[in-house]
Amino acid sequence: MSAHRMTRALLALAVVLAAGTATTACSDEELLGHTPDEVEPEGLTISIGGQTAVTVQAGQVTGSLTVQAGNETENFTVVFTDHDGQPLDPEESDFVVEGQSADEATAEFHRIAAFTGHLEGHAAGETTIVFKLMHPPGPDAHSNFDSPPIPVTVTP
Repeated sequence: MSAHRMTRALLALAVVLAAGTATTACSDEELLGHTPDEVEPEGLTISIGGQTAVTVQAGQVTGSLTVQAGNETENFTVVFTDHDGQPLDPEESDFVVEGQSADEATAEFHRIAAFTGHLEGHAAGETTIVFKLMHPPGPDAHSNFDSPPIPVTVTP
């Protein structure tokens, strides 16, 4: 075998080995910052006082949240669900809910535990809130799920 052919064969082998190492080191999900065992919700349910107030399934929002200006709602738990609407059970040490109001001057979400919080009404009006499943908790968190905007009414 000529030196030129040998060099080409070794180069081809090196490329194949490097590509194999890169694809076995991380899956596409891991490259995106997700690990295979992460929770992948497709919806959520919010119940207040034992009554379902909001359901999100297949990107569709049913229901809304209401709070009076100057007051807070009862504490509620955000339950993330799978594609069949069945509750998921994410580890509280690995996940938390975050609520992002479109207008915090109207209303905002305060988390008091991993998946529990309440809305505080500031001024009468309408806004929306997006609930996110954050992983891991803390400054390096990323969202595993963002709800569609959920309507919020703040009454006088």
